[in-house]
Amino acid sequence: MREKILIIDDDEELCEELAGILTDEGYEVATAFNGARGKQRLEANDYDLVILDLKLPKITGFDLLKFIKARSKESPKVMVLSGRPIDEQFWHIAEIYLSDEEKTLRTADAITTKPFNVEQLLQNIRNIFARL
Repeated sequence: MREKILIIDDDEELCEELAGILTDEGYEVATAFNGARGKQRLEANDYDLVILDLKLPKITGFDLLKFIKARSKESPKVMVLSGRPIDEQFWHIAEIYLSDEEKTLRTADAITTKPFNVEQLLQNIRNIFARL
């Protein structure tokens, strides 16, 4: 069975390009260009992985990440796409020093910084699916 991936990003060009790359890699891919549409797709379908931008119109990526992780243990894995680099030390900071957004971000299964290297992104996706 092919893994199902949902890409939620308001950059439609990036979304379509990434969807084409992932489809060529053998994944079943759906897209959403805002948070509200992404949430609708999540409620209507099951996905193995969600690739999620943080800055989205209508519903933010942080709110969607909370929604996804609160659903159940069967919720999809989440790879966050971030325009800002995430310092490696971020993962080692005590919870009491983190903002609510940072605590939410820590629940992601992977974080990829934009702009990203396609081969590295594909390897990150393979790594996520290898852990399933």
